[in-house]
Amino acid sequence: MVVPKRSASPLEGDVLKSTKKPSSRNSNSTTDSTETPADVPVGIIVSLRLDSKAKRNDPESNQHVDRRDDLADGSEDQPIQENPGTIQGDDDAEFEEEIKALSNLSGLPFLDDFAHLKWLERIDRLAILKRTRIGRCDAMLIRRLQIHHKFWTAMEEPTRQTSELAFELFDRYGRLRKEFREHPVNKGTGVWGRELDGEDILLFESIRIEPGHRRQKIGTKLVNAVLNKARRKTTKFFALAKPRCLVDEFDDEDTEQRVVATEAAEQFFLSIGFRRVGTSGWFAFTDDTSHSSKRLETSDDWNQPRLTQVPQSTVETFDRLRGPDMVDCECVRLLQTDLRLELEDNPGISLDEKENTILHLFALRTWPKSIAYAIDKWPQLKNARNREGHTPLEALQRLLEMSRTTRIEKGKTHVVSDDFRGFSPVQIASLGALEDVNVCDLDKVSKDIISRVFTTPKQEFQRIPGASEIQKTLRLKVNCNWGLSGIRSTMAVYGSSGTEQN
Repeated sequence: MVVPKRSASPLEGDVLKSTKKPSSRNSNSTTDSTETPADVPVGIIVSLRLDSKAKRNDPESNQHVDRRDDLADGSEDQPIQENPGTIQGDDDAEFEEEIKALSNLSGLPFLDDFAHLKWLERIDRLAILKRTRIGRCDAMLIRRLQIHHKFWTAMEEPTRQTSELAFELFDRYGRLRKEFREHPVNKGTGVWGRELDGEDILLFESIRIEPGHRRQKIGTKLVNAVLNKARRKTTKFFALAKPRCLVDEFDDEDTEQRVVATEAAEQFFLSIGFRRVGTSGWFAFTDDTSHSSKRLETSDDWNQPRLTQVPQSTVETFDRLRGPDMVDCECVRLLQTDLRLELEDNPGISLDEKENTILHLFALRTWPKSIAYAIDKWPQLKNARNREGHTPLEALQRLLEMSRTTRIEKGKTHVVSDDFRGFSPVQIASLGALEDVNVCDLDKVSKDIISRVFTTPKQEFQRIPGASEIQKTLRLKVNCNWGLSGIRSTMAVYGSSGTEQN
């Protein structure tokens, strides 16, 4: 039964009967032994923090379906019954009054901290039992097309999770990072691809069920209620959640408990149809029944292996290489003397929990001489992958890409892509050593030669002294593949005359 509602109060409620039997779990379980008895009604309330955004953003057809009309007799509105299978009776009428009372008691709708952001709509869900809040789910609907041209900048502002979502999963224009689409390891199961480049995003920020009411499908009901609300507000969307962010109640020192809680949160999202995006910490959901993720069994989804404990003796042996005073030349000397025997039998030993090898360490510290020495001694290390699935070259490329595009200052991530003027000589040399490319010192190359590299016809190109080496060095400097786009990128750095711009 659907009852009209007043437009001034953006609330919805439904009556959900819990049929869960009392738990037999012991007192040490993560679920309290006192659970909701069967057939006690649990109410789910939804609140839009600012209804004006919905009127601005929702498709007209959906606005008509979800419009709150006044009652004919002028009385106050009643919450929509979103569970049409529930039999309406005196208990339900009484419960509707409880919903209204709790809504007023809870101060719904909550204050919209981001009222100025027209592209972001906060959605709150509350689960109530006998006028007591027993669960809450906070989500936000992000109208991506309104901000795609400034996606990183816009998403950095609201919350930590919007910032993490933007910078961890997408590029500056809101497109899924290439690594999670094409990388041989980090694409994971490969079920997610370019479809995540567009459409609205429903971000689940937090889900909290009070102890004593867990393992009764209340969390599932809250998530489904938010999904149902989003379905009426947008023609197409993808839901995203990072289970790791839902367990922040644990202390940083309590690593084991946090790991267990994170794994439980991941299993929860898997159980309701979410699937991991590549090897990231993010899980996605789509309503598209033909999508590849719908055919992926929960047990077949990619799962992050547990951290490998590194022996303390290994940490102590190689710890000096991480010191702030350690330099490239000194590192080479240690490889030839003190550390030679340590690496002789097992050069691919993991030095830390990230499973970085000695070559990963050299790459991340941009030590070209140490890189060259290690590759010459142990060439197999070039193909070794760390916990993030990166080879030493990929690890360095990722580090440089982050420095090229972002800068973190006082907890805020700034987008600096447009200020990029090329990598430093030592960074270029490190890339060259890992790619087995001879590079040159561009500071010693005349502006005229650099200009000729850009403009000389192909048949005369080889007549320029060191032309191929200069070309490859410039490609590494501006982080691009050679070609028309590479020429344009390099010209932007050096200027049309070949003179580097400040």
